Amino acid sequence: MFFCSVLMCTVAFAQKDYSSEQRSLRDKVMSFLKSEGFQPSIDEDGDIKFKRQGDVYYVIVSDSDSNPMYLRLIKQFDFSGGITKSNIDNYAREVNKYKMCKLIVNENSFTICMEMYLTSASAFTSIFYKVIGVMDGAEEEFND
Repeated sequence: MFFCSVLMCTVAFAQKDYSSEQRSLRDKVMSFLKSEGFQPSIDEDGDIKFKRQGDVYYVIVSDSDSNPMYLRLIKQFDFSGGITKSNIDNYAREVNKYKMCKLIVNENSFTICMEMYLTSASAFTSIFYKVIGVMDGAEEEFND
């Protein structure tokens, strides 16, 4: 029982300190993803985590930006299957030409990220599939 209490406290402290508007944004995005057939959950950081075609995505609502709010949709990759840090660096310049899309290269991984400022969940949900399509196109750049 003590272990469960410690675990619950750890998760509680890891959660973001959202304003009511930020929490509402996250909750509405979560509801949208559920209605579209995804099975989103809230991870230990307070971010939305969901799978699409076997890949894991995160929707991250900033707890520091309020008007407008800041949202990121990310998909992270590990270097594997012939994709190395040196050859992904070559694709970063091309991928970063995509509208709203960034390829961020780290030491052991890389991320495709879409970032936006918005004032309502509908600003994100109305373009969700377009955004996912752009991310798919960026991923195709380095998978081909």
